[in-house]
Amino acid sequence: MCNKTEMRKEYISFRNKNITSDALHEKSKVIAQKLDKLDCVKRAKTIMCYVSFGSEVYTHDIINTWISQGKQVCVPRVVKNKGKSMEQLK
Repeated sequence: MCNKTEMRKEYISFRNKNITSDALHEKSKVIAQKLDKLDCVKRAKTIMCYVSFGSEVYTHDIINTWISQGKQVCVPRVVKNKGKSMEQLK
């Protein structure tokens, strides 16, 4: 049986091999459009999100859109030997 770390590595490897950069950005746009249609997102003053890396759903554009709409966007931050926190993007 795989542990969480092994499963994560296996999934990321599969994802990296099976999606092109163009497809990733196209699918990410669709997700962003769906998010922007949600009432809870429309009403939100603060949104927590992650900053995408590698082959994750691309979040940079939607983050910039939310900031330009005047929303506070907070993202997780991990600093080695210091722990985890939430940081507001500006």
